[in-house]
Amino acid sequence: MNNCRFTILTLIRLGLQCILPLCLVLCPGLLSIAALGQELSSMFESIHPGHNLAYALTTETAVGSGDYTAYYLTANRHGILSTEVNTSYLRAAMKYGYKRGRWSIDACLDAQVQANAYNKFFIQQAYADLTWSWITIGAGSREFPPLLRDVRLSSGSVIWSGNSRPIPSCYFFTPDFVTIPGTKRWVQIYIEGSYGKLFDDDYKRDRYAIYRVGKTGQAESFLTTDVWFHQKKAHLRSNPNKPIVFYVGFDHAAYFGGESYNSSFTGETQSFTPHLKDFFKALFISGGDSNSPTGDQVFFYGSHLGAECFRIDYQWGGPDKMQKRASIFFENLFEDGSSIAKFNGWDGLWGMEFRNKQQDAWVQGIVVEYLQTSNQSGPIHWDRDDYAQEYGKEFGEGRAQGADDYYNNFFYAGHCYYGLGLGSPMVKSPAYNADGYLRFTDNRIRAWHLGIEGSLLKAGLSRFSRASRLSRDSRKPSLGYRVLTSYRRSWGTSYVPTSSIRDAFCTMFELNASYRPWTAKIAYGMDHGDLLGNNQSFNFSISYHGKIL
Repeated sequence: MNNCRFTILTLIRLGLQCILPLCLVLCPGLLSIAALGQELSSMFESIHPGHNLAYALTTETAVGSGDYTAYYLTANRHGILSTEVNTSYLRAAMKYGYKRGRWSIDACLDAQVQANAYNKFFIQQAYADLTWSWITIGAGSREFPPLLRDVRLSSGSVIWSGNSRPIPSCYFFTPDFVTIPGTKRWVQIYIEGSYGKLFDDDYKRDRYAIYRVGKTGQAESFLTTDVWFHQKKAHLRSNPNKPIVFYVGFDHAAYFGGESYNSSFTGETQSFTPHLKDFFKALFISGGDSNSPTGDQVFFYGSHLGAECFRIDYQWGGPDKMQKRASIFFENLFEDGSSIAKFNGWDGLWGMEFRNKQQDAWVQGIVVEYLQTSNQSGPIHWDRDDYAQEYGKEFGEGRAQGADDYYNNFFYAGHCYYGLGLGSPMVKSPAYNADGYLRFTDNRIRAWHLGIEGSLLKAGLSRFSRASRLSRDSRKPSLGYRVLTSYRRSWGTSYVPTSSIRDAFCTMFELNASYRPWTAKIAYGMDHGDLLGNNQSFNFSISYHGKIL
């Protein structure tokens, strides 16, 4: 990814010093572990005043043919199911919560054992949060879903989609949108920020060892370890109780520090351990110095990318006139000043969404999206001002700020963690590179995505005596379906275009049932095309969750 040449009005000022490894203090009540469902947040209920201790257990298996597990069975699931074919896991977690007045404490320990995956055992989540009124601060590995996207039906957000495992961080966020004083609820804000560190160095070394077999020179470049990560969000929303609601905001992500082997094709190792001032350079997007890679001294410190986000909702129906919602939205992915000024054509995520809050509706949600990343502000990047520091402002002539090379960078492997992209998984992640190459090879794509879900258990069925009795104690059974399908075409990258167009058609059909405290899911996923290969996977999972306190 190119270093950004832009100025962002930052609404977030972080005063946190990050010291990793992070020390996580958990309540003694977390000493026992039972385990976790596929989406942990849906397993645990809201924290009520007093102490709460909940647990969950999930086992999931995906078997089939091809080189990988079918795309939709792994995408946007925080990396909990391996992309390797014929895989399974057992996941266990426990969550503790305490609330008193405007204060609350949350702590979670979440472990996973996998078969046929790079990590056989790992801690998926381990965090502690402290909340006072409208602000939460915390530390650890925590799953953060995308802010304005439907986590079950969307193809994902372009900067943070929940596609990879969580990054250990120190963070803060507002649990919900907060009204700005004096606006009478007409203007609300959501903010989020973090500093973290990537702990996938062993994974990258192993993949790099595979890639460099039989290669010399430039082909051996790009192994960067000991990398730090920063991200922030700031979003504004109009009054959510009105028929029409507006959203506008931005997301920003940055990588900095690190140790790179052979980054200049010289066979040498370059190490750039960040100092305290460097954390602020990543925050405010400032220029580099002698403790920075050469490119960062010419441009800006670290590798930056972001998104400008817009959404409009129309709400109607039901007693509160908000039972149904129709939305249109857009996210503009930018890597430098050319794309933030929208010189990148139709690039971005465009979409429409329908949501029905009625629990037994045949159709509860529909999402239609179009993702384009093929323009990238043109195929050539040249700006004489880029070299003014070294050669003077009169060096060269002309300007062509293109070849944005989304998600890639000259020093860092790319916008990914353990090989899975942090942004839209529609852009093929490096984990799918069979040769071990650590960068994105297909970031110029056009993709269409459709997601539909609903209930197969209509209200009339719940009138039977047994179902009615269950509904009175909050154990009403449910039976639902979900369908995801997409088609995408790839032209490679701006710097390494493909000789022919590569494509992929992916689909998934899922049936899910809940009869508390049990939930179960069966699914079939299929990929076809030369981008991801021809894969078929049958999937089954079952979860049990409950409360101790």
